[in-house]
Amino acid sequence: KPAELYGASGFDRNSDGTVGSNWSDSRFLAIFGDVSRCDIPAGNRFLNYLSSNFSDAKSIGITEYSEWEWLSEYKGWEITENFPRTDNRYYLTAKDSNSLNNIFQKISDQIQHPDIELGSETVLMDIIAPSFNIPQNTSEITVKTAERTSSGEWYEPETVYAPDVTVTIDNDNRSISVTGFDYTANFVSEVPHPNGSYGKKLIITFTVTMREGFLGGNNVPTNGDSSGIYDGNKLVEFFERPQVNVPIGTVAVDTPDKNVYLLNGLTAEQLKEDATVTVGGVSLNLAAADNNYGLDPWQTEYVDISVVITDQNGNIITGFTDLTADNSYSVSVTVSPKTDGSGASGEHATAKSGNEIGAINVFKPVLTFADSEVWYGGQYTDYTANYKSVAWKHGETVDSSVTMLSSKPTLTLEYTTTPVNAIVEGYIAVPDDIPVNVSVKIGDAAIDEHVKFEHVNCSPENCGFDAATCEFILHVNTCSLTVKKAIAEGSRLLDAEQSFIFKVSYPGIKVGEVTILPSAEYNVLIVGAGSRTIVGLPVGSYTVSEDTHWSWRYKLDENKSATLSAESSVATVTITNRLDNEFWLSDEAVATNVFNSNGSPEYSPMPAIIPGKEDLTDEAD
Repeated sequence: KPAELYGASGFDRNSDGTVGSNWSDSRFLAIFGDVSRCDIPAGNRFLNYLSSNFSDAKSIGITEYSEWEWLSEYKGWEITENFPRTDNRYYLTAKDSNSLNNIFQKISDQIQHPDIELGSETVLMDIIAPSFNIPQNTSEITVKTAERTSSGEWYEPETVYAPDVTVTIDNDNRSISVTGFDYTANFVSEVPHPNGSYGKKLIITFTVTMREGFLGGNNVPTNGDSSGIYDGNKLVEFFERPQVNVPIGTVAVDTPDKNVYLLNGLTAEQLKEDATVTVGGVSLNLAAADNNYGLDPWQTEYVDISVVITDQNGNIITGFTDLTADNSYSVSVTVSPKTDGSGASGEHATAKSGNEIGAINVFKPVLTFADSEVWYGGQYTDYTANYKSVAWKHGETVDSSVTMLSSKPTLTLEYTTTPVNAIVEGYIAVPDDIPVNVSVKIGDAAIDEHVKFEHVNCSPENCGFDAATCEFILHVNTCSLTVKKAIAEGSRLLDAEQSFIFKVSYPGIKVGEVTILPSAEYNVLIVGAGSRTIVGLPVGSYTVSEDTHWSWRYKLDENKSATLSAESSVATVTITNRLDNEFWLSDEAVATNVFNSNGSPEYSPMPAIIPGKEDLTDEAD
């Protein structure tokens, strides 16, 4: 019974064919040995599972069975696993010579006839792998047949001419189809056909080339996994998939310069951005690494791509932070095959690498300042007039002429005067020029050492600016006041040496409770009908009053006042007197001259020292 897979009857215990059931016979006491009757179904099972009747079988699926019951032992076989039957033609048995002849006849019939009818409508379809180009013209495809010899070899191929065979190219499906060959009529057999032929094989030849955009690799199949023989829509038989090794092209890397502002940084993504990478002329988009570098899957299916960023010392980095000086970076790209190329035709593909160093340019601020004129005692609340511009430069290159990869920082400027109290509460408190230094920050970080200062030259050229000591100068202007003595019309001087003393009062400038400039009084001595000029004065209002005790014989018309400002920095006040008493003495006035050790009068009033100036100018009428 060639189809028997287990002992279903005739044993002390019979199997129903399910996993866990057994067929076995019992033996009494010490009678041991093989139970040959139980082995026959086991042998049939083994030969069936070994043949193509059970093409999916992975084992015989039974194990020896033994169990004692009282004084008897049951021995046989137990089923552990079953497999589905796929055919019934491949294991046959015969019990006599006639049966054996029938078996050989059956085998002979199977050899001379195919398992399936495949006529001329059968389609041979070869689907070209996406890594290669499909032929564009049928003239590039050669179709031939070769006839089998009685010894199992093949005669020289002969061309099959149309209309016997039709070749079709389908670019959309990347396939080449051949129809018109009758596989049933040309079935290859060990015995001759009625016409004496041993069958023919169909030979289709064409050349494939690497598709543009494919990066290469090892063990690359030349055709798709759906290539084969089709009976209608049914795939009858798969084709083998020949594999080839395709060299990886040269890796070329071009890294552009990167431009950033002072104290800014660059991420690895920014360093990769705009880098140009080609592999055998195929461009990789490094910024799209998560999207297969901008390529289709078939282009990179057989390679791995590695991208590494290093600094100028060769250390692998993820970016730069707080840059204060120029730097450099390198982008290194390696394309390597995923497999070693064993078992495929062609020279093994090897890894290819490329890299290039790019510059990192740090742009720093160039601040331009100009001097300005201010007035002693005048208001000065900010430095807007002095701050002219800021330019961000790398050498002579300005940021507006290149692509910057970071945001322009906000600068904070701090000003310091010499002396430090030269400006108090927004008023110029000194009469001399004021050098001003500038400190620059980005956030909380001082960046003076990275800043370049430029100065707009002013006129006159001898303004005293020195770039080593300051960034600009506040040129302080001062005012002048002329006090003039006049004698009223119709009056006269008794003595040409007659002198007059005046007090020039300056009340000071106050902001709240803070006195910016102290109140000052200047004593002015004028001899005769002359004048005195006080220079180096701050802007403000002045009162000029005559000391009438000194010139008591002359009657004062009135005291005068003057206001000095940037618009009116020079003023003259005239004090007019007329002779009131021609005598030196009266009943009420007696004067005694007191002389010092030098023989000069002890009271000899002189003009006070003027702040910042010592020039008093006599002016005679």
